[in-house]
Amino acid sequence: MSEVSGIRFKLPEFTVTDFKYDFITVYQKDWFSINLSFDSKEIRGTLGFRIKSPLHLHVGAAKAWETLFEKYFDLLIGFELRF
Repeated sequence: MSEVSGIRFKLPEFTVTDFKYDFITVYQKDWFSINLSFDSKEIRGTLGFRIKSPLHLHVGAAKAWETLFEKYFDLLIGFELRF
């Protein structure tokens, strides 16, 4: 598991909050990774990019289970340090 911290843009409200989630790496190849995280309230996914070791940039989305098939989602932008 990897801990990612960053900012969360809530759409369509356009509010910003900070976040810290533990992600499971589903796929990793060289400088790229696909990561998932979920709990009883929502599911989150990011694409991770190694900028310069040990710094990784994560860009992804979060969505509540009850609104999974609705139009809007939350945008996640965060960083991770991997050693």
